Amino acid sequence: MMAEQNENVKGTAALSAKEIQLQKKNRELQEKIAKLEEAANAIKEAEAVAPAVVSTDATELQLMQAQIKLLSDQILTQQALGGPGRPRYKPVPETDFQEEGVTFSSRRVFYVIGSYLNSKGVEVMPPYKLIKLQYAASDIRKDGREESIVNSCEFTTHLKAEIKFLREHPLFRVEFFENVNETMTVDSIYREFRVKAAQQVVAMTDESVIGNAHQMGLAKVDRVPVKELRQLLTTELGDQYVRDAKELEDNQARRRLLGAQ
Repeated sequence: MMAEQNENVKGTAALSAKEIQLQKKNRELQEKIAKLEEAANAIKEAEAVAPAVVSTDATELQLMQAQIKLLSDQILTQQALGGPGRPRYKPVPETDFQEEGVTFSSRRVFYVIGSYLNSKGVEVMPPYKLIKLQYAASDIRKDGREESIVNSCEFTTHLKAEIKFLREHPLFRVEFFENVNETMTVDSIYREFRVKAAQQVVAMTDESVIGNAHQMGLAKVDRVPVKELRQLLTTELGDQYVRDAKELEDNQARRRLLGAQ
């Protein structure tokens, strides 16, 4: 009888220990969920207060997630078309090397440059491999009364084909640059508008590029090569989008001030 009671006590003790562990894990999960909900609410509140200005960190995260998804889709497509483990990049010939390296940079912590679709809908791949701009530095920049941390990443190449590919990429001088000073002066808040302009221009035919350049009043349209004209049109169209966005923000600010009076 005593032995049976001892067994019952041991079983109850073991059950209690498991219950305590489960309760502890449950509390930890609830705390994690509460923190995630708090972070999500904070983001929603920030968006409600200033919908026109997106957090730099949030933008970085969203863009990196988009890049990761794009690269994953490209890998899956590569495996479907060429079979697993078969690279779509050609080997580097010795004649493609040049002594002087060229450095490209972007105002990001990390940036990956993959393929793009040209005006004919043909996918243009990097010549040898995915191009990765690695973290280079962080600097504190002052804009008016506010200070912000500006990150940058870089990629240096001695390969002629990579240099040509990067200079002809639709996001060249939009998301990444060959001039470091140009990189550091880019407006990160309105960067998305310039990206939108680049995506529109790269999808245009040569005739459409020339027509839009005439329509927007670009100088010497007939004397400029189409490749250069695409970059000029991208810059002008991006600047137009930025001006429209700033004007919209000014109008919203004026309406808020009038409503407060």
